[in-house]
Amino acid sequence: AVNDPEGFVWAILPHAARTFAACIALMPRRTVLPSAVAYLYCRMLDTYEDLVPDRNAREAALRASAERLSATADRVGPARPIEGATVQDERDRAHLLLVKKAALVDQVFLTFDLETRTIIKDLVTDMADGMCWSSSTFAAQGGVLANNAQLAEYCHHVLGNPTVFGIRILRYNYGLPTTLSAKEREDAMLVGEFVQLANITRDIEKDLMRRVAYDPALKADLGRNSMDSGLRENIRAARVRLLRYALARAG
Repeated sequence: AVNDPEGFVWAILPHAARTFAACIALMPRRTVLPSAVAYLYCRMLDTYEDLVPDRNAREAALRASAERLSATADRVGPARPIEGATVQDERDRAHLLLVKKAALVDQVFLTFDLETRTIIKDLVTDMADGMCWSSSTFAAQGGVLANNAQLAEYCHHVLGNPTVFGIRILRYNYGLPTTLSAKEREDAMLVGEFVQLANITRDIEKDLMRRVAYDPALKADLGRNSMDSGLRENIRAARVRLLRYALARAG
């Protein structure tokens, strides 16, 4: 029911970002609203990735989400609607609402200056490209990632790019250059990898129901209900492997 653009951003953010909403609220004042808008755009991309079942339609929607934003134009094209989504819970419903009311987020985006819009546009473009890679990779490999190298690349796309965004927007806040060195970008990707591994480890059961697995040993379990006792043991073993990999990356 909220139709004020900035009011909608703050009203939907806790439902879209959960723990990150509190982190965004604690950022320096000039970066708070751009960070909230950037996160919501990323959440829209995640929603297309999670809830559009057809691969071609999904990848087209991801590319369109990046292409509709411009750092210099005075308008933003409409967001693609999501039809026939498989909704599992209230989180999914909130994410669908965000896509439906994307125009309110766009209105806030258009109030930002050129550099802020550019930083947000770069993030959305990088993430859309990464999600298209993920979509095609999962499709080619029957719903799973084949090895740790692919797992790392997936994590870099999903949370490494937002980490780069966070550094850039903070630098801009303090009047510093927003271009990262190769070493700084590499470190940002490792941070993103570590955090995204936590998300993957948490959501194994839900992802299996979506016929997605980040551990190749779970390929035979795609689509199975996690209440099955045999599957619970497979999930436990996969969770241990993912945790060990994550902790090794933290070192």
